[in-house]
Amino acid sequence: MKKLWNKGWNFLLKHNITVCACLILTCIYFSFTIVNDVEHAKKQLGFLKDNITLEVELKEAIRVLEDQSELIEFQSEILGSQRKALETQEGAIIQQDNILRKLVEYLKSIGHWPPKPLPPVDPSKWISYDEKEISYIR
Repeated sequence: MKKLWNKGWNFLLKHNITVCACLILTCIYFSFTIVNDVEHAKKQLGFLKDNITLEVELKEAIRVLEDQSELIEFQSEILGSQRKALETQEGAIIQQDNILRKLVEYLKSIGHWPPKPLPPVDPSKWISYDEKEISYIR
């Protein structure tokens, strides 16, 4: 074992420049490898960060779209109920129009159309009517 040690030491002393150059080149190679690994890890972390950010934004966009969808459905329900109310009111207006037309025709047939103008109202007595004015209104 001692001979092996002495042989190895003699080899190192004889080729010390080559061994040192090999050690320096090995250190430089490992340094470059570590730097490349660190840069690669930085890029991967950057991509991971971007992916997480995109995932959060995507979830937020999906939530906003779901909220908008619910709002649109609610608004369509409101529009449907308003449409039904308008149709009901349209029917009521048509009925009122028919009633008013029949009333005008009846008033024309009995000679009370067009109506007689009301007498002028005295602003000082606009609330109280005397018996003559009340009989005219009837």
